[in-house]
Amino acid sequence: MSGQRSSHCTTRRRRGKPRGWVIAFSLALAAWGLALALDGRDFAGQYDLTGIVEHEEDVSLTFSAGIANVGDVEVPAAIVRLEDELDPGIVYAEFLSVALLRGAKPTRLSSAVTVPRRAYEAWLDGVPPRLVVDYETPGGRVQRTVELVRMPLMEETP
Repeated sequence: MSGQRSSHCTTRRRRGKPRGWVIAFSLALAAWGLALALDGRDFAGQYDLTGIVEHEEDVSLTFSAGIANVGDVEVPAAIVRLEDELDPGIVYAEFLSVALLRGAKPTRLSSAVTVPRRAYEAWLDGVPPRLVVDYETPGGRVQRTVELVRMPLMEETP
């Protein structure tokens, strides 16, 4: 049957220079990454909540965290604070002279705390606790928030 055309159709994609939207998206993604870094994502880690005792308006528990320095600055002596998410002036725990060195294993912190039930319930709902690293640099005092995920902390082996 000559003269009949096949009903099978293929789509060709033009491969060549990136389109404008690809470049714009890439630039936006890079800017977003830079904004995260500038917003204090120099520290990351995991946290766990144990020994939980619920009261009517608050909750007593042990807060434990493992924090790694994923930034560019060595921090030999920081103050690390567990702060209230709504009012950073309220501090539930404070850890003094904490060494957070680049490339080192995560620094472990643990403290018994009592927090409002709303803070505890937010943590259960996936909102991470507000853990802040406060340290001195040649340019002045710096505060950075730790990027946290909840997961059980492994026991340290000697």
